[in-house]
Amino acid sequence: MKDAKNVPIRTLIVDDEPLARDELRYQLEEMSDIEVIGEAENGIEALKEIVATHPDLVFLDIQMPGLDGLEVARSLLRESYRPVIVFLTAYSEHAISAFQVHAIDYLLKPVEPDRLAEAIEKARHVQEREAAWRNLKKLLAIEERALQAGGASEGREKAPRYLRKISVKERDRILVLDTTEVLYIMIEDGIVFAVTPAGKFPTTFRSLDDIERELDPEVFWRTHRSYIANLNAIVEIIPLFSGNFEIHLGKEKTHTIPLSRAQGKRLRKRLKF
Repeated sequence: MKDAKNVPIRTLIVDDEPLARDELRYQLEEMSDIEVIGEAENGIEALKEIVATHPDLVFLDIQMPGLDGLEVARSLLRESYRPVIVFLTAYSEHAISAFQVHAIDYLLKPVEPDRLAEAIEKARHVQEREAAWRNLKKLLAIEERALQAGGASEGREKAPRYLRKISVKERDRILVLDTTEVLYIMIEDGIVFAVTPAGKFPTTFRSLDDIERELDPEVFWRTHRSYIANLNAIVEIIPLFSGNFEIHLGKEKTHTIPLSRAQGKRLRKRLKF
């Protein structure tokens, strides 16, 4: 397996200004660990290039006619492939919006060499972390297949196997949570999070439906289109107007999620309340 540190970062430049693209390309091509694989002059072209070439890193101008940089980034949140994004902007007030769509950095134009080098170093760390994340997923899959094969060889009728561990991200680390630690699962801005008493952690699942299929239905219950609750973590259920409910989870009742009217009817039968 190639060491991520020795592999050039495949980079796409997106800017509607030709001179800005040329200047950034010139700076990037002076760096030995960067490979510029293409350019795009608007948001639509950018999405097409990203889908076609799968760059590691995208320098993305925020202000472009039509589909702007922030809209491009939001579109990528719904995709399975998400490159590292560094925004380019002439206005520092765009910084907050940039980080809301999970960009790792933003550079003010004209781009200063020191800031460019700093952004690329951040991208390198993310690339290494993602490689470690993929390797961990492979190892967990191998372990799961081995366990399944062992059960089959003993000739026993196997019960459905549900997730016992969930891999999540925390800054530059990968944590492996026991599903018993999880209070609830939620989706927000296209990202599936596992919530524990210690915090809210992004997972690699693309939708709540995907993770729901992997969880034990006797323990994890869909309470709302955006939430799945651990039944063992529910402390109380509060009736609201229009047949909806509010669920409190955790020993200190510090977490609250909605229970829709339709799911409330099903949960009534399950918990007999």
